[in-house]
Amino acid sequence: EVVAGDGHFLAHAQTMQRMTRDYHYPAVADRATPAEWTERGSRDIRDTARHRAREILREHFPRHIDAKIDNAIRRRFEILLPATG
Repeated sequence: EVVAGDGHFLAHAQTMQRMTRDYHYPAVADRATPAEWTERGSRDIRDTARHRAREILREHFPRHIDAKIDNAIRRRFEILLPATG
């Protein structure tokens, strides 16, 4: 179909299907145009990743152990990480 049609894969329906299913867009990647990127402050991927890491550390409080055990550990040891957000 591609050879007899437009001569490229970009217009083929399967290309879009595979791009939305098979291609991974990293959460910290910036897909803006250079002009948009500049308007938003030209933050590079390291700054974006650092910002995201700080968000996770500030907001994410996983529950890997039971609350009773957590409380017992906190009573016995000086735990600096808060129990909740």
